Amino acid sequence: MTSPRFDKLEQQLVNPTEKERLEPRSWRKVVMNRAWRILAFVCMRLMVTAAVCLILAAVTVAWRTALRFLADTVALLVMILVGGLIRWTLLAVPVIVALRHRWKTPAVAGHVSHTP
Repeated sequence: MTSPRFDKLEQQLVNPTEKERLEPRSWRKVVMNRAWRILAFVCMRLMVTAAVCLILAAVTVAWRTALRFLADTVALLVMILVGGLIRWTLLAVPVIVALRHRWKTPAVAGHVSHTP
């Protein structure tokens, strides 16, 4: 599949214009001049294609890096949440045990206990 511009350049290479027929230059110089233009055009297309490929590769790497960063962030938040739950549980157990022990101890002299 070729582009219309490439087709036009190829047609000019095969069919010279009226001006080029009237010029005293040799046919070889005309062909070489057009061949260089076609080569330059093809090289330009290759450079554009290479640039697009490099941009796509950079976007792919950036996307993969961003997803890895997001996964690390979520993992850190889960770790903090789970670690925090364990710490709060370990902190709450002695407090609950102390409160239950206090409610079950007999009243001090002169103090009325409300527990049955």
